[in-house]
Amino acid sequence: MRKIRDVLRLKEVGFSQRQIAGSLACARSTVGDTLSRASASALTCEEAQGLDEAALQARLEGRVGELRGQRPGEVRGPEAPYGLRDRGAGGAAGAADLAV
Repeated sequence: MRKIRDVLRLKEVGFSQRQIAGSLACARSTVGDTLSRASASALTCEEAQGLDEAALQARLEGRVGELRGQRPGEVRGPEAPYGLRDRGAGGAAGAADLAV
């Protein structure tokens, strides 16, 4: 079971990463990774409380588009980085995918 909400709550009240890891019986690197992902996605403890497990996980992993009907790995719209397009089921980029 993921303890994302607990990590965020304990950090909010001032616990160190080492204290959080000890309290939740998990690795300090797991706590650090969770906090880094939360920071990168601008997720607060309060916001995390209002999300279901799937939405919380997707937000931390940067998969918000999947909740809106996109397939995993699919990039849509003008925000798609150069050379990245939907690569289909195989996931491999062909010459056409990398062409200018």
